[in-house]
Amino acid sequence: MIRCKFKCGYIIEYESSYEYHFTVVYGTPENKVYWESTPSGSLQLSIVKPKGKLFEVGREYLIDISEPANREMTIE
Repeated sequence: MIRCKFKCGYIIEYESSYEYHFTVVYGTPENKVYWESTPSGSLQLSIVKPKGKLFEVGREYLIDISEPANREMTIE
């Protein structure tokens, strides 16, 4: 597993979904730990519109990436 810290840079709103754009964090002592492991990167997610926005521009989020134990993808 790898833990990354991303910041939401901007959101595009479409009729039936939101598109979220993230970049890795940097610039603070706390974020230096994450930056040393993942010094560059971006993440783009398109999510069907829920009742409200899931993320906010300018906020930071931890994202864990790991392989499923049974190697089968599941949707919860």
